[in-house]
Amino acid sequence: MKYLLMSLLAVLSFNVTAERVWNVDEVLTMLQSDRAIDFVNSIKPEDDWDEYESLLNEIKLGDPKWLEVGVILASYTDAGISMGVSITFAQALKNNPEAVLSTMSEQDVIWSCSVPLIEPTKKDFYYFVDSTLAAVSKINTAQLLEKKETCLKQLQLAKDRYRKL
Repeated sequence: MKYLLMSLLAVLSFNVTAERVWNVDEVLTMLQSDRAIDFVNSIKPEDDWDEYESLLNEIKLGDPKWLEVGVILASYTDAGISMGVSITFAQALKNNPEAVLSTMSEQDVIWSCSVPLIEPTKKDFYYFVDSTLAAVSKINTAQLLEKKETCLKQLQLAKDRYRKL
């Protein structure tokens, strides 16, 4: 009985947090409704970043609907939270460069392709640069060629600066 009670207490003491499963259509509906601010405030991180991070992970995959969520979400957030959204767009470049660049202004392209990672390791830096270079290099859409060239230039400049450190 003693071991059963100890086992039960051990199981109950674990703080298990499951990553939230998001439905992009539901999220878009919320963000396009008159309750958008309430929704955004409900996922803003205070002590627990898991829910917010799980939403950013969806955007990071580069699906056009999730990118739309990111664009709308950024307009409802403060500087710190919108920085996370911006970094997420930069990370999404390698997954769907055409869709991501299509959502960006010229200034957004410059920022996102300048490796806006917070204190990356050497491995993370080169993974970001190399995977993004490879993905963006494949773009052939005429409307995106200027953004493509801007992005490639910024990535190369970031790589050159990093080598000098």
